[in-house]
Amino acid sequence: MDDDAVQSREETRLSGAIVLGNLRSLRAIAGDSAFSRAMDSIDPEVRSCIAEATTLSWVPIPHMEQLIRACAAEAGRDSHDLACEMAEQSLEHNLRTLWRVLLRFTSDDSLLQRVSLYYARSYDGGRAEAAVIAPGRAVCRVTERPGMTRMSRDIFATGVKTLLRVAGREQVRVEPRATRDGVEVDIWMS
Repeated sequence: MDDDAVQSREETRLSGAIVLGNLRSLRAIAGDSAFSRAMDSIDPEVRSCIAEATTLSWVPIPHMEQLIRACAAEAGRDSHDLACEMAEQSLEHNLRTLWRVLLRFTSDDSLLQRVSLYYARSYDGGRAEAAVIAPGRAVCRVTERPGMTRMSRDIFATGVKTLLRVAGREQVRVEPRATRDGVEVDIWMS
């Protein structure tokens, strides 16, 4: 299905705290000038919602995707590549603290069980679950989000990959696959 057609059905919102981190990363990656031009080019209502975001607010995912596409256009980048780089950089920034050390002592199973908690704190719709299915092999699923766009699926998979990498898992590979009501991410790690 065409990603733009799917986008119009997405109703899930992203935590303001995550949005603020994403904005910081987008600005750093695209550059101040491209970021400012992108903000100026998006729908005024969308721009206002994003610009007024606080750690306690919720921003519709289509708003952030509109800004990411505008930043990509202004910076001459592929929007999906930019989105994944933004997600990776933002999450790494959030995990730079004591979490990085603590995560290294957490088992794969315990780490993946926390995916649903991390997801619930980041999004106001859908559900996430994850499980180890064999040594070095796991699966994560997001359900109850039938309008999840390719960009959202890729950002989620990048987040899972980044969390595992920061937690000391080397050679992490993820493959997101669209499902009827969200995404399933196959994970290989060593």
